[in-house]
Amino acid sequence: NYCGNETPISARDHKPYNKIIENYEGHNLRIEFADTIKGGEPVRLLKHYDKKGWLIEQGEIKNGKYDGEVQWFYPSGGLKISCYYNDSIPYGNWKEYYQNETLKAEYSYENGKLSGPYKYFHANGQLWTERVYNDGKLWMVNSNYDKSGNTLNKGTLKNGSGTLKVYDDEGILLEIRIYKNGNVQ
Repeated sequence: NYCGNETPISARDHKPYNKIIENYEGHNLRIEFADTIKGGEPVRLLKHYDKKGWLIEQGEIKNGKYDGEVQWFYPSGGLKISCYYNDSIPYGNWKEYYQNETLKAEYSYENGKLSGPYKYFHANGQLWTERVYNDGKLWMVNSNYDKSGNTLNKGTLKNGSGTLKVYDDEGILLEIRIYKNGNVQ
């Protein structure tokens, strides 16, 4: 999965931790931890590398759990996911990216459940679908588009009940899902 034009992490412009307090090396990975202070609170920073030395994950940990910003990376070094946790529970704004660094999806969590607008994009940056979640349940579909920006039928889903039409990248209908009270039937 590694291309010849990719640069190992050691050659990239990343700021190293001031003090590595623990370094675990296994057969296929390396994990580094460093303690620091953020907002007056002690925070443990984590960096996780694969066997080839590529940074694949970094984040903040408190009491052994994700707490704060966490990021995952593609082997090429590009950002894959940027997200937030509070005591290992997803919260706040999350963003996902394609390998070409184009935004793939953006959405939010509240109390560990999807909540509010959810946007998913085609690899060319065109909006694919825009939905609304309520307490972790799919509540409404605002729009569906093909990769050229042509409007596609979104179905009838409103207030958690109705149909959701699911399309592939070319705009070909794959399935129609039926929802009741935010749950697929």
